[in-house]
Amino acid sequence: MLYRPKSPYPSTPNPSYLAAMRSQALEVLSDPGSPLGAYLNRPAIERLAREEQDPFALPWFSQLMGLAQWFSYVVQLDIWLREYKIRPTVDAQAPVALRS
Repeated sequence: MLYRPKSPYPSTPNPSYLAAMRSQALEVLSDPGSPLGAYLNRPAIERLAREEQDPFALPWFSQLMGLAQWFSYVVQLDIWLREYKIRPTVDAQAPVALRS
């Protein structure tokens, strides 16, 4: 192991990781206390969760795992917002480009 070249490629995503991240993202979605609740499109995320195949044509944010990584991002963002007690708000007076 000492002399083995280090390489993250090829990567073989584990299907159980996708299942775990999907489940956790759906928990975030269903939690009324989630700081992301008002900002998530529940029907769209539920549709993504039902997909058998990864709907992203290209890896999301240059990651190899696409959908699993996206679900992970939602979960991690929720954890970060809770840990630092951040409650996002939308400023109705902000220019449209900043509100979207």
